[in-house]
Amino acid sequence: MRIIKKINNNFALAVDNNLEELIIYGKGVGFPTMPYELKDLSKIERTYYSVDIRNISLFDHISDEIILVSSEIADVCRNQIDTLFNPNMVFTLSDHIAFCVERMEKNIHIQYPMTYDLQQIYAKEFMIAQDAVKLINYRLHTAIPRTEAAGIAINIINNEMTPHKHQEILDAEKIIEHITKIVENAFGISINRNTANYARYATHIHYFLQRLTKGECIESGNSGLLDAMIEQCPKEYSAAVIIVRYLESKFNQNIHKEEMLYLILHINRVCSRENCDQES
Repeated sequence: MRIIKKINNNFALAVDNNLEELIIYGKGVGFPTMPYELKDLSKIERTYYSVDIRNISLFDHISDEIILVSSEIADVCRNQIDTLFNPNMVFTLSDHIAFCVERMEKNIHIQYPMTYDLQQIYAKEFMIAQDAVKLINYRLHTAIPRTEAAGIAINIINNEMTPHKHQEILDAEKIIEHITKIVENAFGISINRNTANYARYATHIHYFLQRLTKGECIESGNSGLLDAMIEQCPKEYSAAVIIVRYLESKFNQNIHKEEMLYLILHINRVCSRENCDQES
């Protein structure tokens, strides 16, 4: 197998015998001078095909351990749920888990009001998510609460490639583009749509839109934190207010103020990681 680009010490971009690009995982595969021929294929522990190239930059922000535990969870899903999954599922799961760990470190907890419905309608996905929380805590030495199973279950469900989701995705992309332009106008910047940073932001906004279409909302009990974020991130808050007004009009419903907190966080994340503040 031809190894063509180092991602980090243990992940690399490769080309197989069918000239198909993939990401490989194996201890030290990123050490040798690139490119090189890997003759001992037993060194390859995992392979990832059909990866969106934008996801490669996730490795700059997410640990190998999170990607590997996400791979284990994705394996369980593919073995136990009879459907096709997004080939980039490992990376959307990785980002979700990384953000969850980040929230725990900041003592930001959320409650998922749709938990009962998930348990009833998506029993298999929810059961896998419950086991995933235990696995994450064991592998990463964290203490993520059991309630986070709901968020992981939603991520699993969103990665199931069912036919009706195609039009939903297209409609959501139009709304996300409008929201992104609001952020760009607020900061006076241009956000690169071809980065993993943007892909992560768009994924979280997509989940937000799904909650709106189902009449659901996040309840975290973090109103004090929301007040602090408004004071610390006035630009993000101003953009979030415009976005909320737009979405309330479009979906004809009031948006809970807890959603405002996470909207501010996601705006801040997409801007700060692309150094948007320096460009504004």
